[in-house]
Amino acid sequence: MPAKGKREYDFELLHKALECIERALEHAKDEGYPYDTYIILDVATSLFSFFNRENKLISYLESILQDRPEATPIISALIPLKFNTNKHQDVLKLICKLKDKSAQHISFQISANYHTGNKTEVVNLVNNNKELLLDQKPQGYSALFCIAAQCSYELLNDAGERENLDIVRSFEDGEELLAIYEYIKNCIEQPEKRKGFNQGLYEKHLSLDKPCSLAQQLYSHLDVEDPSESLIICDLATVIDCSRELHPDENITLAFALSQNKRWSELEALCNRIELSGVLDNLWSLFKATALDGMGRNAEALDLLDGSVSRDRRSVERAEHYVKMCIHLGFFDKASDKLENLLEKSPPEKQLSIFESLIFIYSSDPEPSERLIPTLLRYGKLVDQEDEVAEGRYLTSFLIMTNRPGVDINDYGDDFRERLNNYTQKFPNSKLLIAGKISPESSGDAILDEIQSVLVNKNRTLNI
Repeated sequence: MPAKGKREYDFELLHKALECIERALEHAKDEGYPYDTYIILDVATSLFSFFNRENKLISYLESILQDRPEATPIISALIPLKFNTNKHQDVLKLICKLKDKSAQHISFQISANYHTGNKTEVVNLVNNNKELLLDQKPQGYSALFCIAAQCSYELLNDAGERENLDIVRSFEDGEELLAIYEYIKNCIEQPEKRKGFNQGLYEKHLSLDKPCSLAQQLYSHLDVEDPSESLIICDLATVIDCSRELHPDENITLAFALSQNKRWSELEALCNRIELSGVLDNLWSLFKATALDGMGRNAEALDLLDGSVSRDRRSVERAEHYVKMCIHLGFFDKASDKLENLLEKSPPEKQLSIFESLIFIYSSDPEPSERLIPTLLRYGKLVDQEDEVAEGRYLTSFLIMTNRPGVDINDYGDDFRERLNNYTQKFPNSKLLIAGKISPESSGDAILDEIQSVLVNKNRTLNI
């Protein structure tokens, strides 16, 4: 059973099977775990892993192991569960309890030693069990020789590296494994050249007729914000999807890549597929709204987000996206209404950005909104006056937004000037706001020079 399943699986039936096995285990627990409990272990291990409930099954098995510390079926069932939950030291302790080790046990032993940094032990285990591994071919056995080659290289054993790579080369998928090995090795040694190595592995992927192993290796190492790499992500996702369902984090990466490349219909199809699988997540509503907006279906996008915000009042992120889309489409009234609702449920640090958005909306109207000045003042109260950037942004906003007909600031002018003077004294070299001074006794040339210096630095203000 693949770790995350396939689309054609009947998830409802699998979930019922999980419930039945869990009831059976609870009954077995009450009965002291009779020996016929072992019959369901193989199925239990797969199902509990499938539904990300390994820790629950581990607790059952460890209860049995307390009374039967050398029970091979229990130890064998625990080993993959512990490995999948990254408890590699526990894996090694369990394997040490086994009198007879299968090729699969040795495979886990090699991998656990690799993850705990025991490179010499990895090399020794592979060398001592080479014939068994090649004969029995446990799951993932070919990768063990790549691991041994890497450890040999890091232990300065070049001959050992070559020997293990020669074995890898003889496998049916040897060329793919060697390409992955060189890629990982190069990325570790020269991380600053990773983009070049990414491109090289992708070209190898194409030359080998797009094997899934190379697609899976490369997929998570690409930068979705890089235009060329985001295109590669879209291509690799198609390859991986032919072999297995994309994992949740892989789907998110694909959604960002499709959005980056404005492939709106594909993004909508992906969102619909995620929705049908029963995943209810704020992020996917945002992706779908973006896709709808990209295809010109603006009203649907707004309805989707507005409805989602109404159903989930805790979703500040979704509401913010709704606001951005309203502003993008010119629906300022809708945006301001949503922002005003957001204020009451947002922490102070988040309120700053909300006030900034409201100020932008209120000031965009040719007739200044009566809420502009109160919003500016509330924004100013939240700003940390010891923060050069935040305070500079507030003072600049106040200067710009109030320097227009119809805005009366007589009641607040003195407080603002005092705050502005304090800022220029505290931060005389600020890149945001610097005061220029003009004395009434200055000559005309001196006044022009000072005005010129202010014009050169556009964010300076004149104090006369």
